[in-house]
Amino acid sequence: MLSETGVDAEALSEANAAARLARTRADMWNLAGTAAQRTGDLPAAKTDFQHAVNLAPANITYRTSLGFALMDLGMATEALAEFGEILKREPGNRTARIDIGYAHLHIGDYDKALAEFRSLAAEFPDDAVIRYDLGLALKQKDQLDEAKEAFAEALRLDPGLSQGWYTLGITRWQQGDSAGTAEAMRAAIAHKPDYAEAHYMLGTALRQTGDLEGAAAALEEAIRLNPETPGPFNALAQIRQIQGNREAAQKLFAQAAAIKKKMEAAQAKRLGTMAPSRDLPSVR
Repeated sequence: MLSETGVDAEALSEANAAARLARTRADMWNLAGTAAQRTGDLPAAKTDFQHAVNLAPANITYRTSLGFALMDLGMATEALAEFGEILKREPGNRTARIDIGYAHLHIGDYDKALAEFRSLAAEFPDDAVIRYDLGLALKQKDQLDEAKEAFAEALRLDPGLSQGWYTLGITRWQQGDSAGTAEAMRAAIAHKPDYAEAHYMLGTALRQTGDLEGAAAALEEAIRLNPETPGPFNALAQIRQIQGNREAAQKLFAQAAAIKKKMEAAQAKRLGTMAPSRDLPSVR
């Protein structure tokens, strides 16, 4: 109940207690992993999901959760093995095939990712997510025109796919189309008003088109939605410099530097906590 109502820290405490009291309950370990993941403790999440998989190796949900925890930790090769195990058990599992494509993208094996998503798109032509994934693979291969076509088809199938609009905008940006980027980012924001990254990119694109006031407004909204990333602060600072407001620019640059320092410290701490996993239950 705590997990479902968003009380993540308390849910994690209760889930850990339950899992350790009922060490052979795979569902409790999975719940503990989910709670740890939601609080940002990825190493603990991986360990708990591994407990669940060891106890219930045929459970696809637990194995999928473990796979994505591994990818979040930069262990995409290990994640690929987990998704492959699902496919061995269920050869027709569409989700597992999509996840395998994602894992290949994370590894950097773009040819295999592209082959997987092309095959899926041929089998499931009306699946917007697969079309989007195909676009991602094409984008990574620098086949930008084809990537835009795939994103456009995904958006035709599902116009509310805000991530599709965003990535289409990024692809247009890569091709130097600032106006097209702004158009796509506005569409992404229309479907997801709290999309901080889209506001950031909208501001970046509008600055390139010469609309400094519009750019500043978009960047201010990006900062309001997510004050924990330095990019919008730096971009807004540059605009304030152009506008002659040096005091505001200096303040924004200082804020960006402080956020970057905080992020680097958090990253170092996270890497330092990736200790070997606890002993896992032997019950299967």
